[in-house]
Amino acid sequence: MPDPEKRKEPRIPVSLPVNYICTDEDGTELSTGMGKTINISKGGVFLESPIQINSDFIVLMTIDLKNELIEVSGKVAHSRVEKNGLYKTGIEFTGTPQENVNYIKILVETYHAQKKK
Repeated sequence: MPDPEKRKEPRIPVSLPVNYICTDEDGTELSTGMGKTINISKGGVFLESPIQINSDFIVLMTIDLKNELIEVSGKVAHSRVEKNGLYKTGIEFTGTPQENVNYIKILVETYHAQKKK
């Protein structure tokens, strides 16, 4: 019998490029990078990147369908390296509820619009 789902929120597959800024707890920029979302939920996003994210805090940035920059803050929950050398990182949203919902909505809308092309 399969194991029951242990996640708090259901995941939605969303594969989009994302820029990120790694920061310290005071918001000082430590490094930047680019990755790709794998899935998203009400609580956070699962990100794939070519380099390890070496900070606890992160700001994710995405361009929406109107070419406007949308961002949300988060905290790294877990990270691992895969056999292919790519890093998979779980990021918990730490923005306001409205910022989090807005980011999720835009990511899902953008993903579905691009799939239709």
